[in-house]
Amino acid sequence: MKEQVASLWVLRFNPRQFQPLVKKGEEVKRGQVLGIRRRRHARLINFAARLRVAPKKVSPYLLVASGTLVKKGTVLARRRRWFKKEIVVSAPRGGKFVWPSQRPGWGKIVWITKSNLRSPLAGRVINRQENSLSIRFVAEVFKVKTKFGGQLWGVLARAPDNFLELEQLPKNACLLVENPSLPLAHKAKVLGARALVSRQKLANSPLPIFVSDDYNALLPFVGQPVLADGRQQRLLVGAKNESKEKKA
Repeated sequence: MKEQVASLWVLRFNPRQFQPLVKKGEEVKRGQVLGIRRRRHARLINFAARLRVAPKKVSPYLLVASGTLVKKGTVLARRRRWFKKEIVVSAPRGGKFVWPSQRPGWGKIVWITKSNLRSPLAGRVINRQENSLSIRFVAEVFKVKTKFGGQLWGVLARAPDNFLELEQLPKNACLLVENPSLPLAHKAKVLGARALVSRQKLANSPLPIFVSDDYNALLPFVGQPVLADGRQQRLLVGAKNESKEKKA
């Protein structure tokens, strides 16, 4: 059984890692950039092992001060040896060189990446706080049964008759498959699928599986965004007609 409701998606974030680009009251389109996500990465380097010295004896061989921005290939440390080839430690990639005092003999390269976070659906920003965005959207609600206790976003996609043709799956697919099998589930996971939606259970599935009595009713919504909500045992599928609304 399905119904159309106005529901709420709350995006929570760390203000130091995410910069919102939308404001309260703004209408957002599916695929619109909601903000910029920053992620910090680190590549550890075992200088003591590379230089073949004790961890407390690495410092004299360092050529770069902690906090220096370096490029890939920059020589970070050099140890010259009598009658033997010198040992050179180079930066494996660009970033900031950091010498952690809490881990003797080790250093690291730190860098930041930025990516756009896009809205999985159309809606309206009804609240913007320091650490969250609340987006109201209209969805069709389908009851399901699942052992998955979380929430995930995806796009409804129908499994091909021959699972060997799964290569054409959209990114983050929630795969509609009437008769699921473990080979199909494993291949779908490798190709980036997020979940299976089926009439039947599948023991030992590598993907969360949502069992629905409304399988046929879901077929017209192929290509629509879907929030698979294991907490409330339901699928919220982006509605094609947003004129009718009820409270979720």
